[in-house]
Amino acid sequence: TPTATLKPTEAVFYMKTKEYDKAKRGGVLKLAAHGPPAHFDIYASNTIGNAGSQGPMYDLLVRLDPRDPDNLPVVPDLAYKWDISPDGLAYTFYLREGVKFHDGTPLTAEDVKATFTRIIFPPQGIVSTRAAIFPVNEIKVVGPLVVQFVLSEPRSSSLMLNMFALGWVPITTKAVLEKNNGDLKRVDNYPGTGPFVYQERTTEYWILKRNPNYWNPNAPYVDEIRQIWLKAWTPELAAALLGGQVDWGMWLDPKSYDEVGGRPNMSRLSWVETDMGAMVLFNTEHKPFNDKRVRRAVYLAVDKIAMLEIARQFSRVDLVGWILPPYGPPPEDVLKTYPYDPAKKDQRLAEAKRLMAEAGYPDGYKGLLMLVRESPQDRQNGAFLQAELKSKLGIETEIKIMQVSELFERQLAGEFDISPGANCEGLTKAPDPQLRACWSVDRNGKLSDQNLSRWVNKEYNDVLTQFERELDENKRIQLARRLADILEEEAPVFGRNEGGILWGWYNYVKGLPDRGGRSAYDIYKWDYVWLDR
Repeated sequence: TPTATLKPTEAVFYMKTKEYDKAKRGGVLKLAAHGPPAHFDIYASNTIGNAGSQGPMYDLLVRLDPRDPDNLPVVPDLAYKWDISPDGLAYTFYLREGVKFHDGTPLTAEDVKATFTRIIFPPQGIVSTRAAIFPVNEIKVVGPLVVQFVLSEPRSSSLMLNMFALGWVPITTKAVLEKNNGDLKRVDNYPGTGPFVYQERTTEYWILKRNPNYWNPNAPYVDEIRQIWLKAWTPELAAALLGGQVDWGMWLDPKSYDEVGGRPNMSRLSWVETDMGAMVLFNTEHKPFNDKRVRRAVYLAVDKIAMLEIARQFSRVDLVGWILPPYGPPPEDVLKTYPYDPAKKDQRLAEAKRLMAEAGYPDGYKGLLMLVRESPQDRQNGAFLQAELKSKLGIETEIKIMQVSELFERQLAGEFDISPGANCEGLTKAPDPQLRACWSVDRNGKLSDQNLSRWVNKEYNDVLTQFERELDENKRIQLARRLADILEEEAPVFGRNEGGILWGWYNYVKGLPDRGGRSAYDIYKWDYVWLDR
């Protein structure tokens, strides 16, 4: 049985806050949290309503270091050490000794195996929004505190470690997973090992208390987290933060963000994330969107710059190409392309009408269901899209407003025809996992659980597989361009923005990064934050 050893020059890593020598203990941290979540199965979730509100109760194998937002390096969490085999096919993680779940049971490698089995090889009928991104063939318990992941093919070690650090893959117990057959949607307190423990949850807030038995001697610093449910981009959220009812808030609108910036007692930052707020999702299994000519017609006809301006009321966003940087074109080049260039509006509309007629729908189509997220941004997008479709192409829709988790469930079940709004988030700093999760199939050829357009294209899948396996950057760029061309031609969705998740907080909240980077969704543990009141 392998045992973990450290070199004499190495020390076991424990997360500390910035300026830890000045840090104070105690206090209640009030957060303007986006929620409440519609269910509690973080492995089946696609929203910050889960990753944010539940994150403090759990730990990961490894984590992104929030103190360095520019690089977000992977650092130890439950695994204090790991090895990667010379052929890149085996990742072995060594777990800390003496870690206990909140129910008092000790952490073992069996719990890690059970958690990732739930994620990568979910039971029949159980959703796993991250299954498609892990090219893992086997999970082995090598020793009581040693777990090994055997890959089906090599991947970049940086990419793999970033995937193990995703905020949506925390560790829970083997016992609770077996008891619930992997379905935790109605279980709001399944055991974690995290810095905070469940105290109370209502329709207004969720209270978490400091874990007195936490394995990290440095953390947490605050005694209690009180998460108060406030919807993204709303006046209520802005009023709660600017009025001092909460200490920190996310998803601020640009106007409120600017006001935070003008107050000497407050701070702010913007995280760059792939923002799907202006993305339009087609159900490619339903008429008329099972015909790519109709999808392409909508893609050409709808004024995407107007949709971008709607998004800019709520966030700082720019257009991006299909492939995330460094593979995609810069925003100014995207604007010059045919589908976006304002000077070619009439040409686009004429081509769209030709495609509709060619597909057999010269007079449009009636009776389509449009699912729209409840947020202000998505409500405006939905109303705009509905008007554009009817006036330009004769496509008539009925709008149904839904909470984000319920929306995801309906999208996942294919119970819609068209849907504007968030549907597949950026997963890591590299594009590979998103391209697999959002528009492809998993390791068994089944639709990825985030492929909500239900679109399958053999050439795309073949090129994506090459892209994932390729380590030469120049060759990856060429493959990425072909992937972008296929997505452009097929249009399983359209409209894609990249923008900031806007934070604001009072200066007495210490330990937060002083600038934003990527992957804000993966750092909501709050074990590195303290209060200087």
